[in-house]
Amino acid sequence: MHGVDVTISIADPGGARAAVNQTDRAYSRASLASERDVSRVIAALSEIRACPNCGTRIRFGDLDCPHCGLDLEDSQRDWAADLVDRISDHAEN
Repeated sequence: MHGVDVTISIADPGGARAAVNQTDRAYSRASLASERDVSRVIAALSEIRACPNCGTRIRFGDLDCPHCGLDLEDSQRDWAADLVDRISDHAEN
């Protein structure tokens, strides 16, 4: 659970309610954006990727192609960089 900082003015008790509502809305938007990012990562993990050398399906966690033995680090880095770019592009919009 996240804490919410609230400043209550005795002269304007209605202002405290507005401040809490504003904070709740900001937190909800931030949570929604984070949830969208998590959903994008989960979707990206389920994408079917193939070995660039022989076309064999690559499962999450494979470091080498199970068929031809190709080291997959470069293609995994490319995939990860593309995913970060996709998440960043959506966050900016």
